[in-house]
Amino acid sequence: MALLLFFGQRLMRPWFTLVARQRSGELFMINVLLVTLGVAWLTELSGLSLALGAFVAERC
Repeated sequence: MALLLFFGQRLMRPWFTLVARQRSGELFMINVLLVTLGVAWLTELSGLSLALGAFVAERC
């Protein structure tokens, strides 16, 4: 879990900065939703809950 938080911040900050530079609210919202759902799905695959994955994605 600590690795996910550590690497998630290092990967997601530049990505969301790039998306934010496009100045499209819809594009930014789609990225937030896809990242949140993707991390929740990955935690589900690893045997943890979907809610925990969504919480971790929000913290990244």
